[in-house]
Formats: sequence, C-alpha cells, structure tokens
Amino acid sequence: MKSQLSYLFLFLPVFAFSQTSVLMIHDSWGNETYAQIYSEYTNELHKNLVRGEISMYDNPSLKGALNSEALHSFFTQYESLLLPVDDFTEEWVDSIVSYQLGPSDWKAIRFEKEYLSIQLSEDKIGYITNKQLRKLNPIHTQLLESFQALNNPAWLSSGLIKQNGAALFDSLQTHLYQFIEAKTITPYWPDSVNKIFDLVQFDTLYDEVVDILMDDWDLGYETFEQQKFDFLPNSISGMAVRRQLVETPGAWRFDYTHFGLCYPPYQYEGDDHQLIMVWMDWKEVKKNLPEVEWLLLQEITRYRMLDYPLINSSDN
Repeated sequence: MKSQLSYLFLFLPVFAFSQTSVLMIHDSWGNETYAQIYSEYTNELHKNLVRGEISMYDNPSLKGALNSEALHSFFTQYESLLLPVDDFTEEWVDSIVSYQLGPSDWKAIRFEKEYLSIQLSEDKIGYITNKQLRKLNPIHTQLLESFQALNNPAWLSSGLIKQNGAALFDSLQTHLYQFIEAKTITPYWPDSVNKIFDLVQFDTLYDEVVDILMDDWDLGYETFEQQKFDFLPNSISGMAVRRQLVETPGAWRFDYTHFGLCYPPYQYEGDDHQLIMVWMDWKEVKKNLPEVEWLLLQEITRYRMLDYPLINSSDN
C-alpha cells in the first residue's frame, strides 16, 4: 500500500504557485460551520426582535404579540444574589439583580409545525410564527431544521450542535463516494482534473494492506500475514476545494471548480494529515447532492474562504 500511495504525497503543492489553489476542509468544519450558523441565526433573530421587525408571543396559541415594553420585560432575567452592603462593612444582604438575555444566553430553540420556540430559561419560552422566519437567512433556517430532523433532539442548542454537527457533513461525503462508485459522478486523479480516474483503480487503490503478527507454534517463531481491508466511506477525513482566481470589475474573487474527497494516510506526532484522493467537477456535485447537503457544502466553503477575502485589483 505504501508503494502505491507514496507518489500521491507530491500532489498537494501542484497548484501552489498558479492562479488555481486548493483549500482543505477537515471533518471538524462540519461542527464548526453548524455552530457558526446557529450563532449567526440566533443573533439575526434577536436583532429583528429588538427592532420590532419580528413579533414574539409568550404562548403557543400565537395570540397577543408582545409589545416593546413586554418584550423587554420578557428578556429580563432576575437573579437573587448575596451582595455586600458597602465597601466599608462586612455585612451582606440579599439583593435582586437584573440583566437582559442576549442570544448567547438562550438555552435552545426548536422548530415546530407552526412556530419556532425559543427557550430563554426553564420557565420562559417565546414563540415566533414560521411566516416571520422568512425574514431570516433561508439557507440557515433550512440547515438548522435539517439538523433537528436528523438528530431529533428535544431542543436545538449550541452545545448539541458542537457535538453532532458533523453528521450531515459525513453523510454528504458518503453520498459523493457512493456516486463515484455508481458512475453517477466522474472521478478525476488528484494530480490532474483532466485525467479520468479508472473506477477499477479507484475501488482498489485506497484499500489498506496491514501486516498482522501471527504466532506459528508449529514452527516455533512468529510470522507476519498480510490482510487487506476495503476502503470505506467512514475513512474519508474531509474535503478539498479547487479554486480559480477570477478577475471581475474592480476586484478579484475565488470561484470553485472542483471538489475533492480526502483521507488520512498517516499520523505524525498525533496530528492527522490529509491527502486528496479524487477530484469531482463541481457541476456534477451540485447536480447529484440532495439540496440540503449542497447548501451545507456551500456554507462550509464560504466560511473557510473568509480567510481569503476579495483582493482589490487596484492594489496589484
């Protein structure tokens, strides 16, 4: 296996000094992207509530929307604390303090058939009609709803997303691998997007051959036996984006042309390393992926590309 794959280590720098570059996306970006989506979504929702652009109800019947004063009171949290009387004595008294609950303080949200629930505290839940959710980012609404449907939690919280956000990204990668095996998507070699990857080679090249130590009691010494393990989709460690630098009026931008699947061939000092195993044309990827997975791939790519903002052409 090592002899088959050793030359693949040369593939990553191929595009480093051209107008085409490669952006690596580790599996962890599934969690990180969903966490970012949840944060942006709840912040956007809170801003719309404070501005009065979205109404909140304090009951699931969705009757009697809270006015600005009632909304302020609804977001106010009271807490009993033992505080010193002043700076000069050691007396302490029970005091009531209040503070406003921002989106980072919300416990969780949940999408229902007719409304979105916001759990502010154990005894305080707000309700927003689904119609009003149209004012928010529709892609984020769809991705969060899909996450809830996939994991079926009682409530959708930031902590839950950070633990399970990779599930849909893993499903996306598995689908792409299956599409290649089913000849639905054309695979290309990692060193050339113009060279089609023969499916027979693709099916066997990434299989793992392991030397297993065997005790041969008859011969009185130990021997090694090679065992082959088929490459499985759960061994995929992330994706890659092949990007083309394109000049537009007044600026430069990156357009993606191909998506790749990655795998970890080895570990070095405990760190996972990724290599590109296959490229796929982005049009075929978009055509075959379920809509929600395509949306997620776009969002993951967008967040990763924030590290590479537009370059003003007047500066060059």
